[in-house]
Amino acid sequence: MTAPKLAPPGQGIPFLERFFMRRIILPRLRKNWTWEKADQVFARETGTIIGLVGDLTHQQREGRVLVPRLVGLEDSSRNWSVNMTLEHLMVVVKAMSDIIINLSQGKPFPHDVSIAAVKPKGILNENSVIVFGDVMKQAEDYLNKNVGNRHSPLTHPHPWFGPMDAEAWHILLAVHHGLHRRQIEKIVAGLV
Repeated sequence: MTAPKLAPPGQGIPFLERFFMRRIILPRLRKNWTWEKADQVFARETGTIIGLVGDLTHQQREGRVLVPRLVGLEDSSRNWSVNMTLEHLMVVVKAMSDIIINLSQGKPFPHDVSIAAVKPKGILNENSVIVFGDVMKQAEDYLNKNVGNRHSPLTHPHPWFGPMDAEAWHILLAVHHGLHRRQIEKIVAGLV
């Protein structure tokens, strides 16, 4: 079976989705969500993901499934396996946690954010679900222990959404988790 022809990593999402997220969704979530609410959403999505994939075999977690493009999902990410998605989430959670902590402590984040750089490299093995759960717990602990001023005005640019402060990055972390939980649901449905 030949691999589908997809856009290259880092190509981005359509302009209207970027605009809608930046100008409507993120501001609305900032108005309606507390920091704790974003934490709850993140934890709930983590638990849902583990529940979806915990009983799959390693072979099932390695099987790539071409899913329809979801709103917010880059085209190059549509033909992933469960393990590729878990790996991506782990990389992104670590990177976003560092950004959030730096900004909340009044320190500029010293690196550019690259969408292409957070694509999976295929490093997970049969323990992927355990590793994923451990990394998510470590990220929660790391954030809780090290976040300073949640309302710090310091920003760091997201390649699609522009300059964002710690609070916006924190909300995006939970939203990103939800997007990939929906992707995993589609992948799992495609395995049967």
